[in-house]
Amino acid sequence: MTTTGLGSAGLIIFTFVAFLLLLSFVQSNNTDFVVAGYLPDYRFYIDLNQTVLDLTDLLLFSVDAKPSLLSDNCCLHADHFKIVQQARAFKQKEQSRDLRVWLTIGGAGRSSGFPALFGDTERQKTFLQKLIDLVKAYDLYGIDFDCELPFSKQEYYDYMLFLRAACDKLHDAGVHVSVALHPQQALPKAIATLVDRVHLMAYDMLRRQGAQPEALHHAELDQVRKAVHLLVDNDAPGARKIVLGIPAYGRHESNPERVKTFAEIVDEMDAVSDTRNSWRGFRFDAPKDVRTKVAYARDARLAGVFLWELGQDKATVEHARSGILLRAAGSGKLYTDTAIEPEL
Repeated sequence: MTTTGLGSAGLIIFTFVAFLLLLSFVQSNNTDFVVAGYLPDYRFYIDLNQTVLDLTDLLLFSVDAKPSLLSDNCCLHADHFKIVQQARAFKQKEQSRDLRVWLTIGGAGRSSGFPALFGDTERQKTFLQKLIDLVKAYDLYGIDFDCELPFSKQEYYDYMLFLRAACDKLHDAGVHVSVALHPQQALPKAIATLVDRVHLMAYDMLRRQGAQPEALHHAELDQVRKAVHLLVDNDAPGARKIVLGIPAYGRHESNPERVKTFAEIVDEMDAVSDTRNSWRGFRFDAPKDVRTKVAYARDARLAGVFLWELGQDKATVEHARSGILLRAAGSGKLYTDTAIEPEL
């Protein structure tokens, strides 16, 4: 059948259906797939201009959850934000694309300020208003909460109440909200509905022998799938809010407390390998593993992926100035095993 025999009403219907099919095609290609990376304050020596070219989102790590925030904080300070603003301008110039910048609160020993906020309405209001002021001052996109405490039931309940208050206040100010979760952590549906993203830290997981966890070890794809399914099956959150974490480091199989960055491992191997993911007892994600996890995230219709963390990646002149793993996550580029070229 041709459009000439449809008549005006038929042509309108045909056009509308074609539009819906096109819209479905665009959505299925997930054009807004997130490729994010955490950048700790102690990694700002990387070439951030080149790095952001392969990112959609940058997560600045981090400040403690204290009402004073940056004024007496040990870590992130105004100079870091200036560097980020310069990198955003570079990305806009090179690609005509903006970089979404998030600020992480807490995480990795920096969560000590959270309990003081729990149950104290006035302190929460002051803290959240200072976050809003900070977002406006540095044109940030969102706030990422990473409360890594040895939760009691009461602390967990208080944290959920805090997240509800934070989402209400920050959303009213046009600020996006994400929460970082370990695979074993739960998120009630009522809170998952409010947050914009969940950063699932699917890298260190417990290897179980019977009912008892044996040790922390590297996350294989089947474990990553289980972690995502557990979160989705509990209805909190939907898959489209989950950003899947990918490690840029390796742990030793017999002693998981021993950790090396991907950059350190590549330097020791003196070569870039697309497929090799073990070295002298250390297990890590090779570029091929990263591409496999990205493909899974796309197939599962997740929001995207993130790298923990950008300074652990290996940047080379020949392979990727932004980082080998980050380039694999963003472009799916293949590599052959080659020697490391000297840095310029």
